Amino acid sequence: MALTAYVLHEMLEKTDPTIIREHWQGKADILGLIRRTLLAADAMVGGSIWRRLIARVEDFVPSP
Repeated sequence: MALTAYVLHEMLEKTDPTIIREHWQGKADILGLIRRTLLAADAMVGGSIWRRLIARVEDFVPSP
C-alpha cells in the first residue's frame, strides 16, 4: 500500500492534472480518488512513518 501511495503521490506532484484526466477512462474523479487513497495510506501508516518511507524511497530514486 505504501509503495502504491508513493507512486500516486509522485504522479500527482510531477504530472499535469490535465494529462492525468485525459488518460483516465473511469467515471470517477481520478484526482479526488488519488487524494483519498493518499489520505487513507497516511491514516494506515501514520504521518511521521509515511514521511520517513517517502524520504527512504527517494534516496533510491535517481534525480532527473
